[in-house]
Amino acid sequence: MPALPPPPPYAAQAHEALQTLDERVEAIIDSVAQMCGHTTARLVGMEKRLGDQMDKMQAQSTKVERLVDEYTQLWDSYTQLQETRLHLCKDHLELSEDRSQLSDQYSHITCLHSRLTALHSWLQEPRYSKHVRLREFYPQLNGLYRQFREQQRKRMERHALRMGRYEQRNVRYEETRMQYELRREQYWMFEEQYRGSNSTMRVASATKEIRELATILLNININININIMTRTMPPPPYIERTPPAAPASLSELDSQLSEKFSHLKSIHSRLMSLRSQMSTEPHPQSSDRYVQRTEQYLELRDQYSQGKEKYLQLKEECVKLLDAYLKKREEEDMRVDRGYLKLDRKSFKLDKEDLKLDRKYFKLCEKDLEMEKKRTMLESEYSALDDAQALERESGYQKPESRYRSSSSGRGSFTTEKPQGNGRWMSRWISRWISSWR
Repeated sequence: MPALPPPPPYAAQAHEALQTLDERVEAIIDSVAQMCGHTTARLVGMEKRLGDQMDKMQAQSTKVERLVDEYTQLWDSYTQLQETRLHLCKDHLELSEDRSQLSDQYSHITCLHSRLTALHSWLQEPRYSKHVRLREFYPQLNGLYRQFREQQRKRMERHALRMGRYEQRNVRYEETRMQYELRREQYWMFEEQYRGSNSTMRVASATKEIRELATILLNININININIMTRTMPPPPYIERTPPAAPASLSELDSQLSEKFSHLKSIHSRLMSLRSQMSTEPHPQSSDRYVQRTEQYLELRDQYSQGKEKYLQLKEECVKLLDAYLKKREEEDMRVDRGYLKLDRKSFKLDKEDLKLDRKYFKLCEKDLEMEKKRTMLESEYSALDDAQALERESGYQKPESRYRSSSSGRGSFTTEKPQGNGRWMSRWISRWISSWR
């Protein structure tokens, strides 16, 4: 047999390539098997973890349910305790009122008991000792009766003296009042005479004064109108007692609080519905629906806690604003009260000044009355002197001038000059009085 030709070189290479491919395929298969083992192990571990987490979630849900039940029980007990506290407070108030009434009755009863014991002891004493004790009191009673009669007599005497003084003062007051009325009538009569004598001159001066006053008033009105147009009127010194308006932020916070409270109520109702569904429906631990519901429950619980915090913050802000508003209102009331007190003090001071002025006026009236008395006395003296002078002039008797020359300047003197009667003095007095009143 002829010898076979040697294989071509590419065949050996192909054989080697096939071997290498087989090795690679085996290596890949081994790696894939290893990866499958790892993945299966990881999947088993993940399943175990998920089972543990589901168990934990179920335990936590049961704990949450227990805590919610405990919270409701505690809240019910808290409300019951509050009710019992209110009842106890009412009972305490009733007991305190009963105690005060009984204490008053006890004091009255003790007083009556002491009096009854004293009366009983007095009744138990013999009649002779009672008469002896009463005889000891007789002189004391007689002395007291004499003192009472003496005080009554002194009181009657003082009353009679006061009545006499009052009558004297009343008589003097009536006399002064009548003199004052007469003086007023004389003054008006003299003033009418004076006005009648100087009517033309007074009319001219009055017209001139009226024109000047008209020009002054016109200028004043113009200035007042200009000031009113250029500036605003000043505020009153004391504001009326009107409470300050509540801030607008308070109403806004109130609306926000109501919105937050309604939102929290809706979240709480959703939480309660989810909890009831989770507790009633049968579900496996690895169900997606249960996981979704737990996630929703946790999200809603977080939202509820956040909303509750915001609600409490808004409530604190509202309380702060309300406190500030009440403080401002109290300050406003205090300021208004201080203003009214200042006004009362000013009015009291003005009343005091009016009383002082009235006293000064009465003193001036008394001085005027004294001057009037002196004037009447001087008038009577001057009239007597004038009568004597007239009699001497009629009889033709003249005294030596050397003796009475020093008194020639006096009114009603005994000289050869023309006699000065009472009319000139009266005219001077009337003119002086009218000038003082003007």
